[in-house]
Amino acid sequence: MQFATYKDSFLSALNRVSKIVKSNPRSVESLQCVKITSYAGQVYVSAVSSMGSAKVMIQGAKSSGSEDVLVDLDRLKDRVSKTSNMLKVEVDSHTLKITSTDDQRLGLAINDPREYPDVAWAVPEESYGLDKEELLNLFEIANRITNTTTALTPPFLQVLIRDNILWVANEASYQKFPIECNPSLEASVPTQTLAALSRFIQESEGDRVWLSQVGEDDIVVTVGNDQFQTTPLAVAFPELSPMFDRVKVMTTYQLTLDRAKLLSSLTKAKTSSDNYGRVTIDILGTGLTNITIQSQSQAGDWYEATQSAVWDGEGERSLTFNIETLTKFLSSYVEDKIILRIGDDYRGDLSPVYVEEGERIGIITQFRI
Repeated sequence: MQFATYKDSFLSALNRVSKIVKSNPRSVESLQCVKITSYAGQVYVSAVSSMGSAKVMIQGAKSSGSEDVLVDLDRLKDRVSKTSNMLKVEVDSHTLKITSTDDQRLGLAINDPREYPDVAWAVPEESYGLDKEELLNLFEIANRITNTTTALTPPFLQVLIRDNILWVANEASYQKFPIECNPSLEASVPTQTLAALSRFIQESEGDRVWLSQVGEDDIVVTVGNDQFQTTPLAVAFPELSPMFDRVKVMTTYQLTLDRAKLLSSLTKAKTSSDNYGRVTIDILGTGLTNITIQSQSQAGDWYEATQSAVWDGEGERSLTFNIETLTKFLSSYVEDKIILRIGDDYRGDLSPVYVEEGERIGIITQFRI
């Protein structure tokens, strides 16, 4: 293998895959490496971990031949950082040599590429490209909703794409968002991967994103010449469709209110809540009425605010939520006004709340001690 490139381009590609390498156990030497691959005149750097895999093109690099080489990331970054702007890379059977324009020559030993996990990349179906900013916004919302999920609920440590829907859940709220992708695409993405995937998309050149499937659950995200492959969890995402259908039928009353004003009150209420983060919303009457938002800590601190609302249910009603969960749930919507659909409380169960905004649907359960 032989290729020429610029120092900044090489370092940029190495830095983009470095977080994937750093997530691997230090005890496995080959997983502290990156794979450099040349084909069709281009040069790519790739890395693999349990979080996901990434393949990044070195911008402006021109190569001859097709070959793979495995190199320790930290040592390679150190050698490249010591070169001048323009450099040439040559690889023989044992060594990667770097020659820069200031006549510096540096070298480091290479590893056996057969020790590295093999990753199957996909050719994107360009008829199903997504707008980059729209997809980033969806992933940001999904990450915000799922980052409170704990290891006690492993099925929710992921998001699911199925039937042109992005499904998101934590212990107390469940949401689904329409997503324009191949209708046959079905794959899960671990929540720990969402932030890394969003950053990868943001840093890649191009304004369209393609989602492709490899195997049963792996999903390959292609942006420009760069690709990211997720590693799914070995646990199935729960089947939520029946719950959405059931809750939609049972939530017959509507509470219409100003979403931004409620979010402002919730932010202030957090400072006066205990460790449970409990907040109560009391509906004071039927029709055009007021609601009060209340929180109280075990130390005796309390907060109360009032805002107008419209309630088509019968008489007064009290709703109780976790502040953090409710805040993230409401923040995922965009309209100024929001309609909370609520059913009857029965058999000692607190009624879930159902929200529908266009094709975006969410459910949030009430607070239980």
